[in-house]
Amino acid sequence: MLRKLILVLILSSFASLCTASSADAPPAAETPAMPEAFAAMLETVRAELQPGGKYESVSERDRRKLDTQLSIMEKILTGVSSIDDLNDRQRIRLMNAQEMANSILTDNRNGRLVCENYKPVGSQHHKKVCVSVAQRDNIRENSRAYINDAQNYRALPGNGPRVPGGGGD
Repeated sequence: MLRKLILVLILSSFASLCTASSADAPPAAETPAMPEAFAAMLETVRAELQPGGKYESVSERDRRKLDTQLSIMEKILTGVSSIDDLNDRQRIRLMNAQEMANSILTDNRNGRLVCENYKPVGSQHHKKVCVSVAQRDNIRENSRAYINDAQNYRALPGNGPRVPGGGGD
């Protein structure tokens, strides 16, 4: 029962954070409107990774990650005439790959948005939620602290579960 309560509290705090005002939310990355625009951007980024380019200082490890994300984006956009042709899952995957690529190029990993679909408790409708890596880490840390506090409180003498007929009331 306590686990269910904690899970509900964590999910509700996560949902309230996600529905915060747009002034609190990090700016969304722009997805190219047409796959042709992506092809031009891809060529520019790869040129800028060369010695003397804007992104020449990107490490080899990050270059491999970047290449993987650009390949994912390229694969998703191959054969579509517009972003509107993509389903929700493809759009989320495209946005996540783009955010990862942007974070590598701007060296801003904590500001990267991570999106996912989930079903809120008691609903049959999926909800798309996007939070930054820093917000997600903050939610995770706050949830752990809450659980630890709840467990420590129950461990204090006199704060255990009440037993019927056990006195105290």
